[in-house]
Amino acid sequence: MEKPIYQKIIDDMLRDINNGQLEVGMKIPSQRALTQKYGVNRSTIVHVIDILKSYGVLESKERKGIYVSKNKWNEYVSNNLNWQDYIGNSINQNNQYYIREINRCEFIPEMVRLGTGELSPELIPNDTFHEIISKDLSRQLTSNYEAPKGNIQLRQQVKELVKKRGI
Repeated sequence: MEKPIYQKIIDDMLRDINNGQLEVGMKIPSQRALTQKYGVNRSTIVHVIDILKSYGVLESKERKGIYVSKNKWNEYVSNNLNWQDYIGNSINQNNQYYIREINRCEFIPEMVRLGTGELSPELIPNDTFHEIISKDLSRQLTSNYEAPKGNIQLRQQVKELVKKRGI
């Protein structure tokens, strides 16, 4: 499936930045020049510029134009690089061995798994919970979640307050 024209323009502009044809801090061509270069409507160029601004690649300077961002370009590059390409070609040993070991240890019954954030079953006072529940079955057990509309006592207090104020 062929990419939409606006995506091709985005890719082209990113390539120009990566190749140094558009440098950090450099003003990009005018919207008119870009519409002529790509043979598209001005609204397409405005859309492309908005997307590149949202990536942090471009920034507007009031009454001066649109520039390749000095501050945010590194954020875009850092978040959009395929680091696996660099790791795979590295002289350093790949970390797949450690990932396999971590996964293997997940199934060792004696292993305390701190990474999941779950309380170890031995630490849950099941007997105490059972005793408490068996003594007071008159109250319905609930979760810690509030009603979708919020805490009923708080809602009643707000109702009384606004009633006193004549609302």
